[in-house]
Amino acid sequence: MTREEFELLYERCTSGKASISEQIKFEEYKDSFDLSDIPWTAEMGDPRMLRKKCLSDLQQRLAESKPKSIKLRNWSVAASIALALGVGVVLFEHFQEPRQAKVAVVQAVIEPGVDKATLILSNGQQVTLVDSGNDLIAKEANVTISKDQDNTLTYQSNNPAPVDEEHFNTLITPRGGQYTLKLADGTKVWLNADSRLQFPVNFNGKERVVQLIGEAYFEVVKNKSKPFKVITDQKVVEVLGTSFNVSAYKNERYQTTLLTGAVKLRSGTGTSIVLDPGQQATLNSKEMFDVAAVNATDAMAWTKGLFLFENENIQQVMQKIARWYDVEVEYKGDVNRKKLGGSVSRYEDFKELLKAIEQTGNVHFKIDGRRVTVMP
Repeated sequence: MTREEFELLYERCTSGKASISEQIKFEEYKDSFDLSDIPWTAEMGDPRMLRKKCLSDLQQRLAESKPKSIKLRNWSVAASIALALGVGVVLFEHFQEPRQAKVAVVQAVIEPGVDKATLILSNGQQVTLVDSGNDLIAKEANVTISKDQDNTLTYQSNNPAPVDEEHFNTLITPRGGQYTLKLADGTKVWLNADSRLQFPVNFNGKERVVQLIGEAYFEVVKNKSKPFKVITDQKVVEVLGTSFNVSAYKNERYQTTLLTGAVKLRSGTGTSIVLDPGQQATLNSKEMFDVAAVNATDAMAWTKGLFLFENENIQQVMQKIARWYDVEVEYKGDVNRKKLGGSVSRYEDFKELLKAIEQTGNVHFKIDGRRVTVMP
């Protein structure tokens, strides 16, 4: 983004005309540009009143566009985002009097995640992917591997003739990182924080098989003669051409959510089911799939820069937050008595995010360096 483009975005935010996506984009880029030399003029209005109006307008628009699955039902709290004038604010609506925020803070710089990953080539060479810009990474098995300025790692096949030996690469995102990948067949993959994807440089066999640890959203290019399979810790997702999200973190519940097309799931015990669009499968303790109708787009909210919490306890909420902000979390006392629900930008200031959660009256936080203690 150029400075001129950012100034236009800045003007839309300060005038209250920015869309939600523009507000989130402003939040992403606000630290990259110094706009302190832009004076506040009388024509812009009273900054305090403008800020109040922006927050009110955004809250109303978010409430109107809130997915059905985010309605309160019997929850104790619902959340919405309001990003205005470069400051992210989480507004929690609740049915009880909030406790006074008492976040004990030891100064620490805790930033949200960014586009960063490590690529391991078939020869063992490791390539760190952090900076934007067009870069040629390598050439393997008649495939050119490159990175563009939008931080998408792309595999471009140069010769349809198959090679004798199949080459595998691995893309690893750390805690506090994410990355986008375009495979040689055109399939696009969004890899969430603390995840690992192993895949062939080129798909030469009768199947297209990748292995996942963590979470990824897939948009698979259709090929009836060559099914696409995602293997995750003895669970297999098989598709022909579709878009779906897979969450397969170790020691967390396994979930596959289908947005379009059809997928077949198979567990390690041999149990199998077929999902239709708008369905989500969760693996239970008996290695059986529980299927529920959901708003499927909720599952990919993280690819749009949002946390989305739906009837989740504080440990489930903090698992997502900890991975993205790269912090360690410990718990003292009973903190899982109530459920949380709502949405918030993944680029929110960390301390403001915790303060807003604490306003629900459910928990308190203590921050010591990169360690967060959760208390009743």
